[in-house]
Amino acid sequence: MASSASRREQPLKPMSAKYESQSRQDAFCVRLKSAIRGLNIGHVLILALLLRALLPILGYLRTRDIAIFYDPDTDTYLTPAKELIVYHRFFSAGTPEIVRTPGYPLLLTLGLSLQHLEIVTILAQIIISCFTVYLVYVITQLLFGRERVSIIAAVLYALEPLSILYTSQLLSETLFTALGTVWLYFGLQYLNSYRLRNLVVSGVALAASVYVRPVAYFLPVLIAGGLGIWALVDGRKSMSRLIEHAAIFLVVSMGLILPWQLRNWSATGYSGFSGASCINMYFDLETSVLAVKEHVPFFEMRHRLGHNAIMQDQFGYINESAYLLRHPEQKSWTLAQRLNYMCQDGRRTVSDNPLTYARIHLTGVARTMFDSGATSFLMFFKLYSRGGGLFAGLQDRGIVRTMGAIMMKHPLVFWSNVLLLLVELPYWICAGVVLFSRQLLGKASILMALFVAIYYLVISGGVDALGRYRHPAMPIISALAGYGLFKLSQYQHARCALSSRATTRLATRNKPG
Repeated sequence: MASSASRREQPLKPMSAKYESQSRQDAFCVRLKSAIRGLNIGHVLILALLLRALLPILGYLRTRDIAIFYDPDTDTYLTPAKELIVYHRFFSAGTPEIVRTPGYPLLLTLGLSLQHLEIVTILAQIIISCFTVYLVYVITQLLFGRERVSIIAAVLYALEPLSILYTSQLLSETLFTALGTVWLYFGLQYLNSYRLRNLVVSGVALAASVYVRPVAYFLPVLIAGGLGIWALVDGRKSMSRLIEHAAIFLVVSMGLILPWQLRNWSATGYSGFSGASCINMYFDLETSVLAVKEHVPFFEMRHRLGHNAIMQDQFGYINESAYLLRHPEQKSWTLAQRLNYMCQDGRRTVSDNPLTYARIHLTGVARTMFDSGATSFLMFFKLYSRGGGLFAGLQDRGIVRTMGAIMMKHPLVFWSNVLLLLVELPYWICAGVVLFSRQLLGKASILMALFVAIYYLVISGGVDALGRYRHPAMPIISALAGYGLFKLSQYQHARCALSSRATTRLATRNKPG
């Protein structure tokens, strides 16, 4: 009898340990579920506000230098902003500004007028970013119709590192992302209700976002085309009515965008919306292709073509002496004439080398998605110097060799990037859950959100791509990741419950007596 009892007791010890472990998992699942249920959007907005307000305070206390709030691009926005205040015109160095657009400089005029540029602008951007957190919440409601999913998505965006960082930078990212989220919200509202008013507001907000960053310039045509295609395949609504609405959306958005192009053409002879696209075409796209073809480091090729790292004069990023050595015939040309040349020459080089450029561009898309942004945080706190060679290494030696060198020379840079990448990866993994749901992929609203996120990621590819350029896609990624995390938590909770029941039955079966 004693030996029989001892045999029954033998499995009890491991079973008891397993049962205790499972109980702890169950308790964690219950606490997590309870915590999410206890949150509301007010709590999330307070969290977002605290994080975004804390960063500039900590940065200034650490460095005692307001220069941490500036980027090399900041001056290119400040110069026309000052002209707007003093002379009520959008000029730089006495000539019409055609490289930058007026959207972000208008925001800067608020801080300049109040004579506290950094404080006022950063406070405004903190408020704008918190508003974007709220928009993520309501957009997720439109996409998935679940309160808990919306709260999770809002928390994810409130914690998203780059959305926190760029509220403390005098750059257009925060404003552009907010306007991009506004037009998307009203576009999704339209797909839920088919009310024309929502689509008109969406078109106006989209046009406003283009004035902040011209990277969204092609979206009015693409979205209108997408709505037209949906009208053809969706048999539940009047096809002619939906096509008419798509046409109105295109007219409203482009009707607000084209006047700026007419202004540029009439004032300078440059017919584009922003000269920045021509500068990028020549000094980024063409330069990257020529560097590969001629086996020359990217930044050396850039210098040969006559590039300035910082806006210095009326000719923008052009280093006059180096540029005119290559193009002496342009000595008497205006900025508009040079920009037109850059666009034409850049397009010709890229179109003549499509495979070379495709490889460069796709590498840039991957970098946009997976660059953690940790180096920008280190520069913000003056723990790594701007121009430390990391970007140049990525272009010329590739990510593996560059990271190996960084690990040896700058371990803080390497490990901070690894750590922040581990924070960013779950966003992509959880967002990818949506791609495995046929039911969701059949919804127009989900398809629209996915398309816009992909557009922002793909359009930002190329040799100069960085994590900064995924910023406008992150509200959508957070919404999708909120759903993915919710589904994964449901799956884990179901596993916990099933395993708990099985463990309880086994423990009862092996209970002595």
